[in-house]
Amino acid sequence: MQLTTEQKQTYLANMDIDLWFPRMQLTNSQPAVVLDSSQPGVNGAHAAPQPELPDKAAESAMIQPQSGTVTPPEPPSVESLAAESAPDPSAAAPDRVAAGATEKAIHFGLGLYVLGPWLIVSSLSADYQRQQDDAFRLVLSILKQFGNRDHEPAYHHVIAWPFFSNPNADQGKDAASLYVNGVIEHLVEEHQVSRLLSFGGVLAKLNDWDSAEGQDFGLQRLNLPSVFKMLDDPSQKAKAWQLIQASALYKS
Repeated sequence: MQLTTEQKQTYLANMDIDLWFPRMQLTNSQPAVVLDSSQPGVNGAHAAPQPELPDKAAESAMIQPQSGTVTPPEPPSVESLAAESAPDPSAAAPDRVAAGATEKAIHFGLGLYVLGPWLIVSSLSADYQRQQDDAFRLVLSILKQFGNRDHEPAYHHVIAWPFFSNPNADQGKDAASLYVNGVIEHLVEEHQVSRLLSFGGVLAKLNDWDSAEGQDFGLQRLNLPSVFKMLDDPSQKAKAWQLIQASALYKS
């Protein structure tokens, strides 16, 4: 967009920039060129082209972080570590995002890993980063109980909810379930995992699971206590061990 001199002066005035014009001819200076506000140039002289200014939508897009890289509204100390293959959240829940907020926003964090044939979905504590190394070692130890070999993570992604910065977006349980399940379905298809191990209550509550194991997302699924609770409370490890031994995954 080319700005006329009048538009440029209006823009500068709105930016509280004072205009200054020389009142006398300086020594060895070139004669000043006076431009009419409605003409591009006078006496054959043309105004230098003005840089394009972004329109309101483009300017807003530059100021507001995009959904793929944004650190979303989050529970304390939970950060978004979105991986390149994470699906677009706006594509995962177009109708829910466009609609006005109808549910009270919920808050949670989920860590997702792909380790060999396993998809791990772990509820995160508010200060999970302090214990994340110990938590990951505990996950690897539990996987060994199923005869799983050591695998380097093929994928790691953290979901912090509410995800959307738009306060009018639906950020309640239904919207959260739609988005989280969309991410899981994407990972199942992309990484061809065959088993789902869920830690903590977040994923179970989002899907209204009332049993520790089942068939979900086309996978054999087992729910265990939160990894972070197991680190703080040894009795939770005993509970997890009982669930593991009773599960179809352990017997298969």
